[in-house]
Amino acid sequence: SPSVDRMRREITGECGRHQVCQYAPIACYECHRFKPCYDVDHTINLERVNEEVQSARNGGLARQADVKRYMHIANRIRVVINICEAKREAITAERGVGS
Repeated sequence: SPSVDRMRREITGECGRHQVCQYAPIACYECHRFKPCYDVDHTINLERVNEEVQSARNGGLARQADVKRYMHIANRIRVVINICEAKREAITAERGVGS
């Protein structure tokens, strides 16, 4: 995933496919095969989707379906971010107990 300003790149997950989908990485969050990496910054994709939402909103009535679609993807990304934060906290707590 490249950032909005193209200054950063993150590997945000995998799905087991040998080829990259033409819709990756944004459509990955809706895919049932997607396995997000818990230790990366998924906000990089959230920022890109938020830009698409703004662009679609500026497109008027004709782009309302796109607004709904991108809002749904943004919500899925937020869920992944929350799950990844919980996983990181659990791993940190487990390492603290093991010490």
